Amino acid sequence: MTGVNCLSNTAFQEFMNTKRLFGKTEGRMYYHLIQSFSPEEVLTAETAHEIALKLAQEFAGFEVLVCTHTDRDHLHSHLIINSVSAENGRKYHSDKDNIQRIRQVHSAAANGRWCGDQRPPCGLKTAG
Repeated sequence: MTGVNCLSNTAFQEFMNTKRLFGKTEGRMYYHLIQSFSPEEVLTAETAHEIALKLAQEFAGFEVLVCTHTDRDHLHSHLIINSVSAENGRKYHSDKDNIQRIRQVHSAAANGRWCGDQRPPCGLKTAG
């Protein structure tokens, strides 16, 4: 587990402190992305985590918690993104075009790793 622009063990408190600092404690609290790979992909958990950290860099100025799991037949990482920027207090807003752009960033970060046909394009989906 790694925090980007925050510490992993205090991420929740940091998310909330950012929201209080900018007076944005209502509405969407976070965004949740799941980045996954095919069970057939030869990939270590460490490499999957590095790829997730590259994707987290796409959310410059936002606090992101990255957790990589090995509890399924496929490696996957969860990215929890604070909805409020720690840099300027602006809320993050996602739409279909943005999701497609993030999928392209994932594909580049994953270096063409095969994600399988059973998953969303590039093995990235939103949750929550």
